[in-house]
Amino acid sequence: MVIGTLREIRIQRKKREFGAEWTYATPSLMPRVVFGQGPAIAVTLEFEHQKLRRSTLAFADRFECQVLGEADPRQLEQCLAYLKAYSQKRPLHIDLPLEGLPCFRTKVLSCLSQVPFGTLLTYGELAILAGSPKAARAVGSACHYNPWPLFIPCHRVIAAGGKPGGFAYHPTMKLALLDFEK
Repeated sequence: MVIGTLREIRIQRKKREFGAEWTYATPSLMPRVVFGQGPAIAVTLEFEHQKLRRSTLAFADRFECQVLGEADPRQLEQCLAYLKAYSQKRPLHIDLPLEGLPCFRTKVLSCLSQVPFGTLLTYGELAILAGSPKAARAVGSACHYNPWPLFIPCHRVIAAGGKPGGFAYHPTMKLALLDFEK
């Protein structure tokens, strides 16, 4: 279907894959995957030179994923399988590149990647797991600069008093993710 000026032209092609709906919009041809269930969050996967560089989160009308850049097919398949499993509340582990990050952040994110779906822990508990029991604030900073939100579940880390604590995106988004994982 072609509507409007050249600038407004949208050609959409949909196919079923990974239990989700793919939509391609020209001229950028950036795929968007819409999952049948999940939190109202858009996950953006940013690829550079076929390497997954980072992911970001934004509020959306439904649980979806957008891919920016030329993706490595294997990494894209792993990420989409993870998101599909997440949308179905099934635990799944994914290995993401942590090289190039500061040593402490790498240690914290490695520990955090082992936290099961629906499980909460405090910044202090994560500091202990990372081998630095007095570094709860530094753990908060490591979570804030997590390049893989949702995949490495920084939203599962809460303040000692049971309050949600901070979140790099928006506290309401953290609560939405925690609510979905109940």
